[in-house]
Parts: sequence; structure tokens; C-alpha cells
Amino acid sequence: MIAVMLKEKTVFILGAGSSRDYGYPTGPGLMELMRDRCEEVKKGTASFAGNSGFTNDQFLDFGKLLDDNNTIFPSIDALLYTHPEHIELGRFLIATCLLPCEKADDFSKIEDEKNWMLYLFRKMEGGTLDDFADNPVKFISFNYDRCLDYYLRKYLIARYRATAQKVDTALQAIPIIHVHGWLGPFNDLV
Repeated sequence: MIAVMLKEKTVFILGAGSSRDYGYPTGPGLMELMRDRCEEVKKGTASFAGNSGFTNDQFLDFGKLLDDNNTIFPSIDALLYTHPEHIELGRFLIATCLLPCEKADDFSKIEDEKNWMLYLFRKMEGGTLDDFADNPVKFISFNYDRCLDYYLRKYLIARYRATAQKVDTALQAIPIIHVHGWLGPFNDLV
């Protein structure tokens, strides 16, 4: 069925669950990790907080906000939208929680039946890298992580024996839009 879809313009919309099998937290899991980070600051065991530019009081206030609203907001994005004064600290904490999840070798440990990205990329294959890039697809991600970006890039380098530069050029034809922001370029990961 996907092979037929890829002949038509197709938009894939990704949420937190799409990265779960790749070692990333779900939305509620991310909020829990962020609460844990704030608790580390409270206990004085947070090595990440020292040079962050945020005060301990800011971390503690944000931790209280997370505790008080953990059942009201379905995601960290909803909470930050309602409390824009905490956006920068929230993004900082998101990064401290997600960056440790980026382990290149974890992708090879995923069982094929759980690896939806591998399944999709195989359906998108063409004879050349340019053929792959001609797929009329777009990805909209509500995730901050770079899981899709990383795995797609790594897959294309291996599958088409292409340089990272050629793959990066080809990937310009396949938009990956991160609605709430992302962790930034990942060239150093591949």
C-alpha cells in the first residue's frame, strides 16, 4: 500500500511515539525526564545546570510548574505555549533530555518489524539517490529529536554509497519540518 502512496504527494505526520522504538521518550516520558532534571537541580546534583545561563530558581519554578500541571497539559509543547516565559528553559531541558538518546548504534539494534523507517525507506528506493529524492513526500514532525533526519541520512549514505554532501543535497528535495523546533544540525553524527 505504501508503494502506491508514494506515487502521490504524501505527507507523513510524526509525533513522539514515532521515535519510541529508536530509544527516545514519548511525550509524557519527556515531561517526566524534564521534571527529573529540575529535581536534580533542587538536590544539587545537576552537572548540566552550571553553565546553562539559567538560575536555580528558574529550574525550581519550572519543576513546580511541571508538577502542578502534569495532568492538565498533554505535551510539553502545550505547556510552553501557555507559559511562554519558560520557553527558553523548556527548550534547554528538552535538549538535555533528548541528546543522550542519540546513539548511532541503537538504530542497528531495532527489530525489522518495529523499524517503520527502514520499511518506509525501502518502499521509497529507486535505482539512484536522485530517484529516491524524487519521491513526492514531506515529513512534519512534532518531535524535537533528529531521529528521522539522522536515520534517513545514514540509510541513504549506506544504500547509495554516496558521500554525506551528496546525500545532504538530495535531502533538500524531501522536506522535514519540525513544528516546535529541533536539536539542530547533526553532521557530526554520521
